[in-house]
Amino acid sequence: MATYSFIGANQLIGIAQPPIEVINRGESSFKADLLSVYEGIQTDRTTMLAQVRELQLAAQLLLDAEAKRIAVFAPNDDRIAALVASGQTILDRVGMLDAEVDVATTRVPMVTKTEALLHGRITDDANRSAGPVTVTLTDEKGTPVPGVAPVEVDSAGYYAIVVPADVAAAVGADRKLGLVVSNGADRVAAGVAPLTLSAGTVQVQDVQLPASALDALRLRLPVQSLVGGGALLSPRGAKARPTKTAAKRGPGKSTGAKRRGGK
Repeated sequence: MATYSFIGANQLIGIAQPPIEVINRGESSFKADLLSVYEGIQTDRTTMLAQVRELQLAAQLLLDAEAKRIAVFAPNDDRIAALVASGQTILDRVGMLDAEVDVATTRVPMVTKTEALLHGRITDDANRSAGPVTVTLTDEKGTPVPGVAPVEVDSAGYYAIVVPADVAAAVGADRKLGLVVSNGADRVAAGVAPLTLSAGTVQVQDVQLPASALDALRLRLPVQSLVGGGALLSPRGAKARPTKTAAKRGPGKSTGAKRRGGK
């Protein structure tokens, strides 16, 4: 493991975050030492981001409570709208922090000088993880590059394609490569500029899928309406809401479905 010692303390938004002094123990342990220090930094980063997120949510709750308190005595007070707007700004900031926490949890693999690495995030149109997709490196014809296995993204939408040394040497810097994103049998081109990879290169390629690609990959369920007494289909995880026709039937008028508990 890396050897380091705390040499002081700095204050960052009220959180003590002491810097560290790294002691190089030599070439034989350099890689392991570097990975250990990097892991420690990323862990600290994740912790701080989570703490900032909690502080932001606490501030939003205070603003919401103050807006409600003012509304009791002065419903038309201009401060209410200002407090609500500030609260929404904080919630937007929390969403950005959530994305940063996702990034902080990723771990970039280390490659040798003869290998190549292509990595990044696959996100939706709101910069959130697009979903459990698979990323494939393809050639000019859209065919998977032999010797490079497709990879699945993690919960943060992060992918890392490590190109073996023999494949990197064969591909060279002149080939124009691409990426394909798939969900089961559904596939879409990532829509990125042609990629070039050669031995020893590390390239970041983030992919933000547009709404059309998300629909093609079936990564989100559209809200639909069934005419004639059906139910409104909501996004995944939400309960179906009955239409007015169904609501008018009232208790005791079965629609053909069995009630829970056999009653």
